Amino acid sequence: MMKILNMFAVLATLFLLGCQAQSKPSTTISNDVENVVETGIPFKGQVVYMQLEGGFWAIITDDGAKLDGPIPAELQQNGLAVEGRYKPLKDNASFHMWGTVVNFVELEKESF
Repeated sequence: MMKILNMFAVLATLFLLGCQAQSKPSTTISNDVENVVETGIPFKGQVVYMQLEGGFWAIITDDGAKLDGPIPAELQQNGLAVEGRYKPLKDNASFHMWGTVVNFVELEKESF
């Protein structure tokens, strides 16, 4: 009988500890992320010509991200240093099947 009471006491304690109110997570970080995505994610990188699926122009950022999006004709130069901001396109796919599909909010030749 004593074992049953001890087991009940342990289970009751665990139950009560599990029912404690959790602290509300900070929304500062999520708000910052939403603001960056709203205005576009800044990047620096190089324009590259990929010889896949008939060939296409893309950007590889300085941190290694692969960006697949429309690049203006005047910037279509292999190795050209560019900078700008982009928004990832969620639930979109590209027949290139390479990198992240994006919409460039701002894209220009990098100023040194």
